[in-house]
Order: sequence, then structure tokens, then C-alpha cells
Amino acid sequence: PVGHHAAEMGVVLHEQNRTDEALAEVERLLAAEPRNPVYLNLLANVLGRGGDHVRAIDTFAAVLANYPSNPRIWMAYGDALKTEGRTNDGIAAYRRSLQLAPGFGEAWWSLANLKTFRFSPTDVQAMQTQLARVGAADDDRLHLHFALGKALEDAGQYAGSFEHYSDGNRIRRAGMVYNAEA
Repeated sequence: PVGHHAAEMGVVLHEQNRTDEALAEVERLLAAEPRNPVYLNLLANVLGRGGDHVRAIDTFAAVLANYPSNPRIWMAYGDALKTEGRTNDGIAAYRRSLQLAPGFGEAWWSLANLKTFRFSPTDVQAMQTQLARVGAADDDRLHLHFALGKALEDAGQYAGSFEHYSDGNRIRRAGMVYNAEA
């Protein structure tokens, strides 16, 4: 279908930071299907990257009104809220994402990246539980290690913090293809 290919083009343009072109592509798609949640989500992400955080927040809220069970959208919504200075609302959105997907490492890491945020002992336990889950994806494990590293660092537990940062970096390095000679 034409919409599918145009949506893929919008994603590619977005990933290449060609925001104006991506926005034009997504708006063309939305002209044909104004309630399509995939297109609306892409619009919100493009708007956020382009700096229109207020419109991105409104768009994410509209998508979530109809699709409230998507943890990735809740996390992206939290990012937009945080960027707009609405830190408490961002935290609530990240927490909602984690209610829906407790092992979603990127949402834990988003909380860790908030400079004034401190994890509770319950949060630390929840992250440790998710990290111990059999079958947890490398990406989730990587972000959980980094979030736990930050949590333990904030608590003054530097040896444990270093261990988690080291484990997270080991996972990241394993996923990288790098050859200095090349």
C-alpha cells in the first residue's frame, strides 16, 4: 500500500534528522487518514525532534487517549513532557510505561536521566527483578544496568554502581561492530 511506503519514508527521513521533509510526508499521510495512530505517533516524534514539544505533547496525548496500553508511546510522551519542563508529568508517564511493561529498560533509564530523580528501594528491587528475568532482551538489560548503576551511585554504593555500569557497557560493546584497522 502507498501509505505503508510513505510511512516508511517518513520514518527514514525522521531518523536522518530531515525534520521538515519528514513532517511534510507525515502530514500528507494524515490528510488521508487523520486518525491513524501509527501516523499520529510518527507525527509526535517528528514534532518533538523539530522542537515543537507542545504540539508533540498534544499529539501523544491524543494517541494515548485511544491506545492507552502502549508503553513505548507513554515513554515518548514522558520524554516530551520532560523536555517541556513538566518533569512531574514526565515521571508519571514513565511510571505508566513501567506499569505496562516492568522490564522496559529504556523507561527505567529515562527516569535515571532526570537529574533530580532518585530511585526508591522498591524501584531498585523492581529493576533487579527484571534484570534477573530469563529471556530479558539485551537492550532492556543494558538500560536496566545503567539505571541500576545510577541508582546505586546516588545511594553512595559505588562498587555496586560500577559493576552495573561495567555490565551495561559490556552489553553495549558486544552489540557494536568496530574494527580500528578498518
